Amino acid sequence: MEPRLSGKRLGHVASVAETIGRIARSWDAEDRDAALRAAWLHDAWRSESPAAVRAAILAAGEEPDPWAARHAPVLLHAQAAAAWGRVEAGELDPRVILAVRHHPTGHPSWDDLGRALYVADFCEPHRPFAASVGAERLVTRAADSSAALPAVAFEVLALRLARSVRDGRPVHPDTWRTWNAWAGAPESP
Repeated sequence: MEPRLSGKRLGHVASVAETIGRIARSWDAEDRDAALRAAWLHDAWRSESPAAVRAAILAAGEEPDPWAARHAPVLLHAQAAAAWGRVEAGELDPRVILAVRHHPTGHPSWDDLGRALYVADFCEPHRPFAASVGAERLVTRAADSSAALPAVAFEVLALRLARSVRDGRPVHPDTWRTWNAWAGAPESP
């Protein structure tokens, strides 16, 4: 990933990989390796220009997410990373691709791998807000048992939503769908 990422972004990715490694420490080797691949891949396109991100998505035979393109183009880095991971980097595990593709927004049908990436990315200890949200406590809880991980991921989702609402930012429809699915609320028509 070094050629793709700046020093600061590479540091973030390495820290996310370390964090997800803590969360997945008791998982079987195959799932732990998949989680680490997702962590290393998740921000592979974060340092690229918007034009390069769109080009990567199109080159993979996909259309850029229209909501993200209109309201929050920075989110397209996740779609580009997933597409690039699948097409160019040879990632074959659909769980890894799904986790990477939706790591900024959440996804209602994630398994533990997707939830672990979501928690690790948000709770990465060098984020400026890490201490104020209790990131270390969240990671420790997520690592305690696979039964705790869904609750921690839901708490992270609530924290992310609260920040978006507080900052007056639009919220991606996938985030609302994830909230409704994880909270047990019916989907809106």
